[in-house]
Amino acid sequence: MRRRAFGIALAAVIGASLLAATIPANLRAQGRADLLSWSTNGPLPDTLPQLRNPSYLLGMGEIQELLLELRKSPRDSAYVAAALDGTGVSLRDLLATPLLLREGERYAPSFPLLTHDDLRTVRETSERYARSLAERFLARRAEFERLLARYPLDGVARGALAYILIGCFSLDWDGLDLTEERGYRTPSLQTGVGQVQWATERQPRESQKKLYKGSHNETLEGGIVLTSFGDHVKPIRLAFPDLVWRMGQAFPGVMWQAARSYGVEVPGELRPPLARLSWRVLAELGDRTGVVMMALRDGGKTAAELADVAGASRVEAAELLDLLEALEYVRQDSGRYAAAIPVLGEEDRAMVQEVRDLGYEIMAAWFDENYDRLKAELSRTTPLGDPVPFEDTFYQIWHYVFGIANRILVEEGMFADPYGADRRYPGFIPCVWHRSLDRPATTGSSATAPAEP
Repeated sequence: MRRRAFGIALAAVIGASLLAATIPANLRAQGRADLLSWSTNGPLPDTLPQLRNPSYLLGMGEIQELLLELRKSPRDSAYVAAALDGTGVSLRDLLATPLLLREGERYAPSFPLLTHDDLRTVRETSERYARSLAERFLARRAEFERLLARYPLDGVARGALAYILIGCFSLDWDGLDLTEERGYRTPSLQTGVGQVQWATERQPRESQKKLYKGSHNETLEGGIVLTSFGDHVKPIRLAFPDLVWRMGQAFPGVMWQAARSYGVEVPGELRPPLARLSWRVLAELGDRTGVVMMALRDGGKTAAELADVAGASRVEAAELLDLLEALEYVRQDSGRYAAAIPVLGEEDRAMVQEVRDLGYEIMAAWFDENYDRLKAELSRTTPLGDPVPFEDTFYQIWHYVFGIANRILVEEGMFADPYGADRRYPGFIPCVWHRSLDRPATTGSSATAPAEP
């Protein structure tokens, strides 16, 4: 089955990107830098020229340093030109991308760029507001638990189900829908070439620990969705779809290096088809995982039954089930396999919808009372005269608020703990579900699959 991406393209671009070989000579010498972390909102086609690729330009050390200076205080064209001297990048390129915008005779970043001081303020303020939000959910805990009790798979912890349906589906995805519907944040880009949605001064990975605010999703043919939801401490989550994505990116380079270690230099004309072939093999791994997990929504099955469902040989099915058991997606008892993670199908529609409706009601009431105060309190994160509106910044702020609220709900025992002693791979919880369960307006905060080689 061929895969297709899910949701809005919010591709995390942190540090150096995997770049095409056709980099202009005057740019090839420019060093990449890691002063900033950022995300793009929308697709960046492979055919996009480097000088019109915001992700490429933002990875250059000189550009990062310039943007941080302009974040402190907008400067004139002479200052910008001097900063760009020797880079092969012009002011016109930065305006066209766009990474800069003009304000009178001065230039400033065109997107939210949060400094260490900004992030400290956001974190401290969000901590207080997130607690009040979490308390709203805790006050309705009994209602949520009655709804979740209708889920029939005994081997799936109800705390893990709550974490996925409330923490991810409701607070993350439905919260983003609500904030967009009310005009609290700038709408997500639906078409066209992606732009930088936000950037921050790079933080230590540990500073993101237990900020449960990141969903990675991929929709397979047939509407099955692979999701992982957690913090961003680990460079890779040992889950789907992350494994397929990252291995797909790494495999070509690893193959060439391995061949070289045996004295074989793979000719350039052979590399693209070999890379595509490796991608297809990994894609099939994800596809079969989705089919097998959805089959387990109906109850436990033998390896032979799952092989038939997946259209695989008995050997292939055994290998896949060994992997899924090691990843803690399934449990095996007396030759029968059962789901160990939330798997949600069409039969769960009523329960899922009621959970999300209740979460939406709670968030709507909370925003009625808190949004204006939160906006006023956080306005100081934007320097006087900064042309970037608060609504552009609120996307990132909301992620801190609901991410901290999720942490509190874990601490209170309403959610399973992604760092619990029983978890082999900490920091996230995966699930498999069917796209038919999605709310019509959901945009989500999903990262989507990288382009195939």
